[in-house]
Amino acid sequence: MKLKGFYMKQKTLAALLGVSPAQVSKLGKRGMPLDDLAAARRWRDENLDPLRMRDIETPPPADLRALQESIEYLECFGRSSTAMIELLKADIIAARESLFRLGESELRLALDAMEDRATQAADESITWPDHVLARQR
Repeated sequence: MKLKGFYMKQKTLAALLGVSPAQVSKLGKRGMPLDDLAAARRWRDENLDPLRMRDIETPPPADLRALQESIEYLECFGRSSTAMIELLKADIIAARESLFRLGESELRLALDAMEDRATQAADESITWPDHVLARQR
């Protein structure tokens, strides 16, 4: 089969039409063009009863799933980062008097410790997707 000059398998045409490969084979025997997606869609519209056609949900392609998982992660990461910044800001405000009395190296250590505590607290406040938790194990 070809799609505008490119050959494709019945399995590919089936995925594009939202039907099973067996259904594509069956419809091909009834006259549906197998070498052109647009022609196959036209044939289906003209020759099949819309009330008898059922939509077959196909799972999203792997790259689409990966993109969706990345978006979920970034949304959670954004919420976690926002929470961490707010917690860190509150810690700094609460300890500002004692922070002013520290030298540069002690100040850096204190701020690092505050950041670690805020990051941990923020991460614990977020419900992370299962696919993110599975990667961290």
